[in-house]
Amino acid sequence: MTPSRRSSHNREMIEVNGCLCCHHHASVRVLYPSTFDGADAESLFLRDREKAVHDEIRRCDDCGFVFTGWQFTPEVYESIYKSQTFRFTKGDAKRQRRLVSVVISNTHGHRFVELGGGDGSFTEALLELGHLGKSFEVGDDFPRWAWDHEGSVDYIVAWDVLEHLPLLRRYLHSAQICLRRGGLILATLPNAESWAARILGKRWPMYLLEHLWYFSPATLKRFAAQVGLVLIEARPIPFDVELGTISKRLRQHGIPCPDLPEWSVPLPIGNMLAVLRKP
Repeated sequence: MTPSRRSSHNREMIEVNGCLCCHHHASVRVLYPSTFDGADAESLFLRDREKAVHDEIRRCDDCGFVFTGWQFTPEVYESIYKSQTFRFTKGDAKRQRRLVSVVISNTHGHRFVELGGGDGSFTEALLELGHLGKSFEVGDDFPRWAWDHEGSVDYIVAWDVLEHLPLLRRYLHSAQICLRRGGLILATLPNAESWAARILGKRWPMYLLEHLWYFSPATLKRFAAQVGLVLIEARPIPFDVELGTISKRLRQHGIPCPDLPEWSVPLPIGNMLAVLRKP
């Protein structure tokens, strides 16, 4: 089926026909209508967004996979992400310490790749521990690098990255290629079946314009198997965020809230830590 196309501020968008996870078409329905009015998407991405919006959220009733029904082209996402500036906050520092401990407790080996490394601070933290590796951003040619380094990587980290990747299948397959046997992918991502997602419904703060895929443990297990990976763990993980950021996010969702102090607190907002292994 040829996908439908539309444009927003001269940026092309493509309709996602069918489910990425089970490939069915007839069972896909609209879960929540779009809140995106076609404005300039660059001002609606990441932390400095003017307001929180999302395009049409769809759900496959056959497998339960949730996804964004209209997506920009990969080139548009690459351009937008390259225009963004990453600010390292106190919440980021606290979360980084938590995730470093996750790496230490789950991995055996020291050769790594980080996908979506932002300002590079997490890669630097691992290098300081004596690990050897590098970071790739969206748009960097990680797939080509992966094929050139087949079976050479002990683990890959992807913190809040997989839900952003328009070419997710290609990236995960490339990750599987460069991992050694028994190598791991450690990823944090939204859980569409979390209590937060169920209770908050269309107000779940993970429904954002830049988020394309919303896995649950069951759908992630199914999708990972298609690229030669096994899901061995999926558990809730809090998101360390500053109170000031919370007040800003509430206002982005149209909820009045005063400015709050910059104290960092762990919030159960529906993120999960997933561990995938190459058999």
